[in-house]
Amino acid sequence: MLSSRLIIVSGFVLIAGCGTKPHVTAWHTPNQPEIVEYVKVLKVGGRKDSILTKRIRYYSNGQMADNILIKSGVPQGKYQSWWSNGNPKIAGQYDLGYRNKKWVFKSENGSIDSIRNYNNDVYNGEIIDNYSTGSPKSIKYYAEGVLHGKFQQYDKNHLRISGTFNYGQKNGEWIWISADGNRDSVRTFLDGLLDGDRENYSDEGVLIHRKTYRSNKLEGPVEEFYPNGSKKLKGSYQKEIPHDAWTWWNEDGNPIRTITYQNGVKHGKYSIFEESKKRSQTGEYNLDERHGKWIWYNTAGKIDSVIEFANGIKSGEYSKWHRNNEKSVVGQFASGMMDGKWIWFDSNGEIDSLKTYNNGQLDGDMELYHTNGELSIIQSYSMGLKSGRMKSYYSNGQQDSEWTYVDGKRHGPYTVWSRSGEIQESGSYLHDILDGLIERHFSSGGQSSVATYNDGILHGVLRVFNTSGNVVKEQYYLHGILACEFKNYSDGTRKYASVLHGDTIIYEENWDKYGQDQGVESTQDIEKNEDYYISGIVKLEKKTSDNISHGVHWGFNEDRSVNSIIVYDQGSVILKRGWNRSESTSSDTLFHSGHCINYLSNDTYLSEPDIVLNKIITETQ
Repeated sequence: MLSSRLIIVSGFVLIAGCGTKPHVTAWHTPNQPEIVEYVKVLKVGGRKDSILTKRIRYYSNGQMADNILIKSGVPQGKYQSWWSNGNPKIAGQYDLGYRNKKWVFKSENGSIDSIRNYNNDVYNGEIIDNYSTGSPKSIKYYAEGVLHGKFQQYDKNHLRISGTFNYGQKNGEWIWISADGNRDSVRTFLDGLLDGDRENYSDEGVLIHRKTYRSNKLEGPVEEFYPNGSKKLKGSYQKEIPHDAWTWWNEDGNPIRTITYQNGVKHGKYSIFEESKKRSQTGEYNLDERHGKWIWYNTAGKIDSVIEFANGIKSGEYSKWHRNNEKSVVGQFASGMMDGKWIWFDSNGEIDSLKTYNNGQLDGDMELYHTNGELSIIQSYSMGLKSGRMKSYYSNGQQDSEWTYVDGKRHGPYTVWSRSGEIQESGSYLHDILDGLIERHFSSGGQSSVATYNDGILHGVLRVFNTSGNVVKEQYYLHGILACEFKNYSDGTRKYASVLHGDTIIYEENWDKYGQDQGVESTQDIEKNEDYYISGIVKLEKKTSDNISHGVHWGFNEDRSVNSIIVYDQGSVILKRGWNRSESTSSDTLFHSGHCINYLSNDTYLSEPDIVLNKIITETQ
């Protein structure tokens, strides 16, 4: 056995066994070595050979840092290291240069920092990591360098994750725990994939949902819960898509919706419930399309409406009810469109309206009714447009109006009546604009005005009456432009006359209420001439300017009533009006550039000059 020897190197004491020689290979200072290696000298075949057997490292303060035994050039045997304050740092075992068995790592204050087990320098067995306080941070188990066995992870003395590995893959039940110590999540694994139940919990530790997995894919039942623990949802997955019946509840435990799925699409029974626990909608789906009878309910739980579907398209009967259980609507759909006769009812069960549809458009008769059951409107439609006669009625049965439509537009005669049956207005439309003779009446039945229109604008006469039947105003228009105007006192006697050229008044004449002429104003000098009956009564009153007719010529009967009016503009006739006392009619001819517009006071509007010639005398320039 070799004996130890004391070797003094510049005041530093080295202890060496017999047969070994220390060598300082590195220095902190001239008096303080950093690395000292021990060698053993062997004689082999007459030749000396040096073998390294140990290496010691030192801190600059002289404290040993570590001590490594060496065999055949690699670490062998126990290994120890220290902190500069002398506290142990690492302790373990080398076998032929590999770390083996238990190794302990400590912090500078002496607490255990970690414990690790090795097999030939590879993790094998328990691995413990601690916080600086010494409390555990994680506990793991390895087999040949891969995680295998129990796994635990801590957060300041609180277990946060717990599970098991099987050769590097998560396996079995794993638990995640909140900082409050309550369960946060529980998951089941197989070969690293979610396989089995996965549960999630609220901060209070209450289960909030549970799902089932197979090979990391949703497969099987799924459940969700409210914080109070009551069920919120129950369903199932097949290959990660919803399948079979799904049901939702409110926090009170009442169902709010049920849906049946097939391969991820709605297929089968479907229901929705109101908060009042009452059903609000039921039906069935066929491959994600509504199919068969669907029923809607009101908040009172009574049927609100029923619709038939065929593969997502409304098809068949439709019914709707009032809240008092009286029918509201009855009809039918064809290919998603309203079709055939539809009937609407009021809350008393009386018919409110009837409409006929074809391919979603009104087509045929439409009838609307008053609340007392009397007909309100009857109208025909063709392909969604009003067509033919439209009649409306008051609630007492008296006709209110009658119109004619073509392609959705008013076209042809119309009449409006009062509630008592008196005509209020009559006339005609052409392509939805007023055209022809328009007459309006007082509620008493007497005529209030008459006018002629062309393409929606005044063209011809506008005559206004008072309730006594006397004309109080007459205006004559050419395509919306006023040509001349007459005003009368309430007894029908003359009050005012004017002739216009564009916007300019070229002639004005006024009379007082006793019929006395108040003079003439004109842009031309006017000379007045009169012809008389044998009786001395004025027969004709003429106005001229430079011997050319200009202004208004008046013709009178012997009883002083007017029998004709001719309006001139420097010799050109603008208006010609005559009366036929025996037939109680008057005729008007309005001249413009050689054309005339004719109107008879017996409500006949004459637009064709050749027709007028058979009835009245017309004159053209």
